[in-house]
Amino acid sequence: MFEILKNWLQKPFPFVEKPKEKITVAFLFGTAIFLFLFTYEPFNVDEIRQFKVLVLLGFFAITFVVMAANFFLLPLIFPTLFLAEKWTVLKNMLLIFWIALCISFFNWLYSANLSYYCNCFSTTATLPFSLPYFLFITLSVGFFPIIFYMLLAEKFLSRKHHKIAFQVMQQLESRRLPEPQVRQVEIVSENNKENIKISLQYFLCISAEGNYINVFYEKEGKVCKELIRASLSKVEKQLSDFGQIKRCHRSYIVNLDKVTAVTGNARNYNLELKLLDFTLPVSRSFPQKIIESLQNQT
Repeated sequence: MFEILKNWLQKPFPFVEKPKEKITVAFLFGTAIFLFLFTYEPFNVDEIRQFKVLVLLGFFAITFVVMAANFFLLPLIFPTLFLAEKWTVLKNMLLIFWIALCISFFNWLYSANLSYYCNCFSTTATLPFSLPYFLFITLSVGFFPIIFYMLLAEKFLSRKHHKIAFQVMQQLESRRLPEPQVRQVEIVSENNKENIKISLQYFLCISAEGNYINVFYEKEGKVCKELIRASLSKVEKQLSDFGQIKRCHRSYIVNLDKVTAVTGNARNYNLELKLLDFTLPVSRSFPQKIIESLQNQT
């Protein structure tokens, strides 16, 4: 059970990168909080005797400003922690908890000042102005918007990746067959004794395996594999002159001419190659470059 939970928390999660998306998420969360408080009047909101809409708009403003500020500032302060290709479910949950804590603090200050200076609440209202209480309120009110946001983010990116994958698939199916390629792909091993030379038209992909790499190529209609001692980074540099050979993942290099299908989900794309019985994942640090390269192959 612990292992299942650990694996789930380490799964990649869609990362909100674009400024417009950040503003939209913050605005929707603030709106959801305002509508919930206005409609159901929980936590003594029904005791507000004057300027109720303005008071509740204050909670909207706090939610919006705090979320937007965190979305924009934290990646600038901690750039290595907020990388799209390394964003996980756990990191997203920790970010949400931190934002909830910040919102709780400002809601606490806001409510205490309202009660003390503005006398907006009725004299019978008993408001426990403690920070833990406001953290409980914030998490309670925000629970459903948070769940909705996580599901919506997954669905949105899944549809986006499926759409792009479908477009690339159509282009791959309509592209003309390339002319026979007589160029040779040479992969040099670390000891310079296990070097491999393959015709470009038969080269499929390379996968990393510790200090070694597996080189996959086609021979007489079958897939062959050779294991040599070399690092993927050095091999990538060796093959940099071949425009159709790209690094698509920290563990894979692919010949884009051999890609027969592209599939997508909320987290990444996958490439299917001729004759291979496995797919190659496209890391979140590479998708734009890989998709553009595939589209240029047509």
